[in-house]
Amino acid sequence: MNFKERLKNLITTRQISNYRLSKELKITEGTIRAWLKNTDPRGKNLNKLATYFNVHPAWLLYGDKKNEFFLSP
Repeated sequence: MNFKERLKNLITTRQISNYRLSKELKITEGTIRAWLKNTDPRGKNLNKLATYFNVHPAWLLYGDKKNEFFLSP
């Protein structure tokens, strides 16, 4: 499973729309669409996305099982 498949799975499982996700993260729907097609998030957007779904950024990008869940201090 790659990044876009993990993101699609999270969106479907949480039953949220691309519109809602874009508003929650304060990014454009075009950015969400790009992620779902072929672009990986970087920097601040990656961290926003990981925090929103309560997962580790490395898991989102690479599927690293040991880092699946984001544990805040």
